[in-house]
Formats: sequence, structure tokens, C-alpha cells
Amino acid sequence: IRSQQYKVIVTDSNGCVNYAFVNVTVLPAPSLNLPTNSVRACKGDTIILRANSSQDLTWFSAKGLLDNKGNAVRCVVDSSRTYTVYAETQSGCSAVDAIRVEVEEAPSISGIQRIIETCPEEDSIDIPRSFIFGGVPPYTYAWFTQNDTIATGTTFKQIKVKPTQTTMYHLVMTSPIGCVYRDSILVSVNSKPQLNRLKDTVICKGSGIMLDASGSDVYSWLPVTGLSNPAIAQPIASPQTTTRYIVKGSSLKGCSAFDTVTITVVEIGRASWRERVLI
Repeated sequence: IRSQQYKVIVTDSNGCVNYAFVNVTVLPAPSLNLPTNSVRACKGDTIILRANSSQDLTWFSAKGLLDNKGNAVRCVVDSSRTYTVYAETQSGCSAVDAIRVEVEEAPSISGIQRIIETCPEEDSIDIPRSFIFGGVPPYTYAWFTQNDTIATGTTFKQIKVKPTQTTMYHLVMTSPIGCVYRDSILVSVNSKPQLNRLKDTVICKGSGIMLDASGSDVYSWLPVTGLSNPAIAQPIASPQTTTRYIVKGSSLKGCSAFDTVTITVVEIGRASWRERVLI
């Protein structure tokens, strides 16, 4: 379409003719150019929507825009949405274009226990112990501590750990366009009880001796034969035959330590000179 003059001819019923000229001027449309009509962005990010035009621009959308005027406006990505940009000249000529913003979410895990307590005597444990995975391949993941990278890959999995001291394990999962999920699990290594060293001893048959354990919160003795109470720190042991007792000391955190003591039982008339000295 170009500017030109049009001639209008009118003829009445008597054959009379008249005419007029109409000048139609075609004004230039505003320039409007989008660098792209589609953008992928991470959920929660603030991105810049751009358009090139010599005219003032107005952007439209029900949600997401932090600004709506100008060649570059800020947009909070909360869901996939189409944004429309409108350019208009002072003479009223306009141009419209649109850009589609597609949301990409980073893979994530939920339902995890972020603080796990363990004891030095325990075997390696899986972290996280349980989880619900949310994500669609492709993605990458990495487990690491402050000093080491433990595992990397493209399919999320648990890792087995057995730290000797309390350690923070970090997880990072990344989508193809760089959407990142971060989480951490603290494995707290509780100290085990410091049981005192028990000394073997000799007793006469029919007599008893107090076993003296300390350094724990809870005690358990085996075998229970000949013990006054196998669940206290200082039971009286009166075995009829030589017996090796095992004591398990446990902390309130559930960590345990073990020790043993042998009670040699002799009949006084048959005791050797060394056993009599011990008695």
C-alpha cells in the first residue's frame, strides 16, 4: 500500500456527472522487532524482555511484569506465559508482537531428613535415607563436602557415607539451561561412651564380687548367669564357674562401647598359691 490520489465520479439519474479527488496518505508503521519470540527461563528468576523500536513501547500481561514501558522490561518467571508488546506512533499507527516465556524447573528432592545422627561403630549409611524426587532428564547432579567431590552423574542416586566426624554433605542439581537446586544434609557423628577398663579377677566358689563399669548412661551385661542385675553399672557377680562377662555401655544417643572381664572361680582348698595370693 502506497500514498496516492483517488478520483470519485458520481452520475445522477439525468446523466449529469460530477467528480472529486481524494488524497490517501499512507503513514509509515512503527518499527518493532523482537530479538526472539521464545525464551526459556528458570522458575523464580527475574529476566529482561527486550524489543527494538524507535517508538515508545507498552507491554501487556496479566501477571509477571515488574515494568510495562520501554524497550527492556523486567519479568518475574512464575509460569509459562505469552507477553505482548505494542508500539504506536504519534499519528496513531501501531505494531504488535509477542514473546513466549517457557518455564523450566530445576530437578528437586523433598521429604528428606536434613540432620542425621550416627555413631562411630555404625556401618556406612545412605543419604538421603528417604526422598521424593522431582525432575525430568536431562540434568546433572553432584554430591560434595567442603573438601571433596563424592559423586557426580546424570541420574540422581543416594550415596553411602561413613564420616569419622560430623560432616555437611551438599547436593547440587542443574538443568540444561542452568536452573539449579541446592540442598544439604548434616551427618552428626556422636561420640561413643568411654568405658573404664575392667580387670580380671579371681573369687572363691560361693562368694561374689562387684563388677564396676562406668563412663556410659545405660549398661547391659551378658551372660546374665550369676549377676544380681544385668542392667546396672555395678552388679554383684557370683558365678559358680569361671565366667567371661561382656558389658555393653550405651549413651543416650545410642552409641555403644564394649568391654570384657573374666571372673575365675576356684575352690579354696584347691586354689594354687598364685590364685590364693589373688584372692
